[in-house]
Amino acid sequence: MLVAGAGRNVGKTSIVTSLVRQFRGHGIIAIKISPHFHELKQNERFIVQSEKYNILEEQDPGTSKDSSRFLDAGAEKVFFIQSRDEDLGDAFGFLRPMIANNKPVLVESGGLRNFIIPGVFLFVSGPNRVNRNEHLKEIADKVVGLQAGKPDFNPDIIAWNHSEWKLEIR
Repeated sequence: MLVAGAGRNVGKTSIVTSLVRQFRGHGIIAIKISPHFHELKQNERFIVQSEKYNILEEQDPGTSKDSSRFLDAGAEKVFFIQSRDEDLGDAFGFLRPMIANNKPVLVESGGLRNFIIPGVFLFVSGPNRVNRNEHLKEIADKVVGLQAGKPDFNPDIIAWNHSEWKLEIR
């Protein structure tokens, strides 16, 4: 499943965290992708570090980082990818063999939709927000948002059937 949004601070991480909690009994793998290169600490668990992209495995559920929030919510594993959009396909391709095929994968990223077609694609639209990613909104399976900090849709419409994500429109 892929979660993208209209921009920054629209609730993507809150939606992903809520879904991780909902599916934590399935051994969910969460991935946070950012096109911004932040300073990284050398004590972090690097999978790969290069000029084009960095991939880390989150180990600490106790920080305020988005990837830590996913781990705290119950994800079995969490990865953080820093990559420019043009290198994102290569970065995800490097990580993909490290993820078991029978595990549900939940990714927060807008740019990845240019490289994959997910089982379910959610688009988070913020209140009164100019949509920087209208092209993504148009191809999303469902447009969602937050009301009082909680998803504005019934998350029971999303299902994991041991091999793929499904969106059950009722």
